[in-house]
Amino acid sequence: MAKEILMPALTPTMESGAIARWLVQPGDQVAVGQVIAEIETDKSVLELETLHEGRIGELRFPDGAQEVPVDAVIALLLEPGEDAASLPAAPERATSEQAAPEQSVPEQSMPEQSASEQAVPGAAAGRVPASPSARRLAREAGLSLASIPGTGPGGRVVAKDVRAAAQAAQATAIETAGADAPWAAPGEEQTLSTLQKTMARRMAQAKATIPHLYGSLDIRVGALRRLRRQLDESGDGPKATLNDWIVLAAAQALRDNPSLNAQYRDGKALRFSRVDLSIAVATKEGLVTPVVREADRKTLTQIAQETRRLAERARLRQLRPEEYQGGTFTISNAGGFGLKQIWPIINPPQAGILGVGQAAQQPVATDGALQAAWILPATLAADHRLIDGAIAGAFLRSLQAYLEHPARLFLES
Repeated sequence: MAKEILMPALTPTMESGAIARWLVQPGDQVAVGQVIAEIETDKSVLELETLHEGRIGELRFPDGAQEVPVDAVIALLLEPGEDAASLPAAPERATSEQAAPEQSVPEQSMPEQSASEQAVPGAAAGRVPASPSARRLAREAGLSLASIPGTGPGGRVVAKDVRAAAQAAQATAIETAGADAPWAAPGEEQTLSTLQKTMARRMAQAKATIPHLYGSLDIRVGALRRLRRQLDESGDGPKATLNDWIVLAAAQALRDNPSLNAQYRDGKALRFSRVDLSIAVATKEGLVTPVVREADRKTLTQIAQETRRLAERARLRQLRPEEYQGGTFTISNAGGFGLKQIWPIINPPQAGILGVGQAAQQPVATDGALQAAWILPATLAADHRLIDGAIAGAFLRSLQAYLEHPARLFLES
């Protein structure tokens, strides 16, 4: 009997993946451990190895197939002597939106279903059967599910129905308002990448479920700039960017203030003994956050080398799951994009994220006189269920002290 090859769960939170490309074709003989496909997750492209030997009988999804659910049969492997003609026909493919279990979206005060209602997935008195993604899209578009015809199994409303209804509503509004309406210009719909979809979902989840506490400080980095210049001119110092110094300083500040190196979990605080820093890296598909492990125990040179390596792997989409999972705190530096200051969104399930803007000269008052100083704006976003203003302030002051007196970092690291 043919062996089924399933879409694997390559990360703990993975619900679906994309088949970037097949490396085998029907009829090919494969060995145990052979790479047969490249699977695209939200963060990277990973190799899929077969656990058995045999001959490829069928590939059930083409190259580039998107949102293939975890555990879906993606290929069949023939036993010795078995013929591809004897394989059962592939079942009708459902999209991940149609196949998503209804219980994945909690509903408040849901009435119990009768036996007749259970015949239609998600049906309940006064409740329109719809997939979780359709409900989310309808909420975002301000549409009533009751007004949308469903094309899914049993009349279930699926995401494509909501998109079609939203486009129809927009077209009607444009026609009613006339072509002179300022928002009536035609546009081109673009499909989001897997990473962009994941980012959209996680950021919406974070803002909706985590009470954000914000605090900011202006940090004078004139001494740090002079020290960096001296080290560069001497040729003896580490080849480190300003961001590397920020990573090192944040790691030390978290070691000084461990309450922020934590997660909120079911009414309890989970505090970590290691400082594993997630570093936001911009790629063509969106932001990726590879992790510098035990950053508080690394030297500036080690941090500089590791951040460069991880950033390059992130841009090439070569990160392994262990390289971007399990961070305890995130740093997002938008200074390179010319932004003066940012108010970041927490990267769940972490309790904090540091947003850094562009370092620039500004007039500051010192002893009643104005003078120019190099200022680095730093903003902390923290989970207010765990972190109060006192903890946030202590962390930012520690960060400020390390960056304004950078020699201390060599003593502490």
